Amino acid sequence: MNMKTKTKLDLVKSIAYKQGLTMEVVKVVVEHLLEELTGELAKGNRIELRQFGVFRPHLLKGRDGAINPRNGEEVPRKPDRLTVKFKPGAKMKDLKND
Repeated sequence: MNMKTKTKLDLVKSIAYKQGLTMEVVKVVVEHLLEELTGELAKGNRIELRQFGVFRPHLLKGRDGAINPRNGEEVPRKPDRLTVKFKPGAKMKDLKND
């Protein structure tokens, strides 16, 4: 599989071209969508986009510090942090099997 990286700008250009809209309008919509998704995940809410997939926040528990074997000093504790897990939906699963 030949993978390429697509940026937000690439997506905006593609959507604008396909829908006959200006890039400025599409950029605003895409940015608002991303802000909304980020905000909801930060609140701990799950986001389900039918056929595409589900994003859900996941709390990674912090770990206690370890001892540095070179000098015997304690390494600081890693704090809890919020990550996001993604479970692909039906259309995404179909793409993987092509």
